Amino acid sequence: MTSTGRYRKVWYCIRESGEAALAQLIATQENFPPQQQEFLAEAILRLDSEKVSSCGIFYLQAAYWKNRRNSAQAQ
Repeated sequence: MTSTGRYRKVWYCIRESGEAALAQLIATQENFPPQQQEFLAEAILRLDSEKVSSCGIFYLQAAYWKNRRNSAQAQ
């Protein structure tokens, strides 16, 4: 594995999608749009836990739980 190898591209895709969602959820008090919620769900559901070994999944999980918390607080 190198810093420019195939694994890095996969790792970045997972991490960056989670980071983007989490940043949106942290930075604003507005609702997370339904389309963004769908994108987040798709990003989580497409993961193959048998093959993913990067920390990127934690960003997706954090975004999921932050969205759940924001939704519960809004009600």
